[in-house]
Amino acid sequence: MITADFSPKKIAVTFPDDYTKELDNVDFLPAITHTTVNPVKQEVTAGSGSTKGEITMLSSQSGVQMYMDGSYTGDIPANFTDIAPGPHSLEFRKDGYSSVTKTINLTSGQTLQLSVFLAGLPPTATPGAPGFTGILAGIALALCVIVRMRP
Repeated sequence: MITADFSPKKIAVTFPDDYTKELDNVDFLPAITHTTVNPVKQEVTAGSGSTKGEITMLSSQSGVQMYMDGSYTGDIPANFTDIAPGPHSLEFRKDGYSSVTKTINLTSGQTLQLSVFLAGLPPTATPGAPGFTGILAGIALALCVIVRMRP
């Protein structure tokens, strides 16, 4: 679980391994990623002769889509196993949030734990229906003209 403490001038985000990222004087929370390696699990897996790696993904938002090397991998939070060692590009997407891209280098038998927090996009103003607004303005103008023309 990722927690965030918001106060007027400071934002503190704490990850499961007690790593805390503090931000000062920001209007919104930016996208943040944090990578940890579980050394105990890495030693156990490496001793078993496994040539694949594993990624455990955490997120404070549900339904974040993860793409690995351009291909959809699944929604996070989740655990992804049987990943070939080497460099991988991870992208995290969710509607209404800015996407985050992270490059990792997974070694044989390694287990990475990554946390991602996507920043919400600022709301965009949606214009009213142009026809309806124009019709109302036209009716109001016509009524003013009619009222002024009356003797």
